[in-house]
Amino acid sequence: MRRATVGLNRDGFAAKNKHQPITFLDSISNYQKAVEVADGYGEKVTDPGEVMPALERGLRAVTVEKRQAVINVICSA
Repeated sequence: MRRATVGLNRDGFAAKNKHQPITFLDSISNYQKAVEVADGYGEKVTDPGEVMPALERGLRAVTVEKRQAVINVICSA
C-alpha cells in the first residue's frame, strides 16, 4: 500500500507520515460506526462469549437483509 501511494505522489501526505491514511485502526475504537452510516450492520464486541452470536447477527444482516456488516471485536492481551 505504501509503495503504491508514495509512488503516485512522492511529496504527498502519505510520504511524510509513518502510517498510511485509513490503513491502521489502532486509535479507532468504534470502527463499526463506519458501516452504520451507509445503512449497514455494525456491532462492537468486547466479551469473548459474544463473538459467535455477533458473527451470526452480522451474517444474517449480509445474507438475509443484503446489507454490509462490520463486527468490531476488541481484544485485550
